[in-house]
Amino acid sequence: MRDPIPNPPSRCGLTLIEVALSLAIAAMVLTILAGTLGSTVEFAAEGFDRFAMARISQTLSDENRMLDWNQLGTEIQDGEIFFFDERGRRLDSKSEEAVYAARLRLVDSPVLPGSVESDHLKRLMIEVSARGRAEDPFAALHPVRRFASLYTRMESVPSTSKGE
Repeated sequence: MRDPIPNPPSRCGLTLIEVALSLAIAAMVLTILAGTLGSTVEFAAEGFDRFAMARISQTLSDENRMLDWNQLGTEIQDGEIFFFDERGRRLDSKSEEAVYAARLRLVDSPVLPGSVESDHLKRLMIEVSARGRAEDPFAALHPVRRFASLYTRMESVPSTSKGE
């Protein structure tokens, strides 16, 4: 007996619908990955900026912490601007390498709750901008991070040694 179909079609390949469906799924996955990659790079850049700004703030705070109490008001020029490179290292002046700018202000600390006004407490305000190359890095258009450090004046107490 003869087969009613002389040459049956073979099932070796994929149909056009199967290929189109697999390409659509692959395109959808690649589109989702590309969308998350952009936001990941943006978050990484923001994190790097935050780290560099914190490092700049810490450097300036540490430098001023080493000053004598009486020098604290004379060494810090109110509104003086310092420039830093992309790694947070201080530059001598504003240049093409400047990525960050920092401004210092020394203010009397506010009276804390439950305490009285004291001349033994000062606050160093540090503002850091990621627009170091701008004409005015601290213009209202540019985002600025603010940091504060408190400095206290310790009274020197004469030592009482038992050997005397």
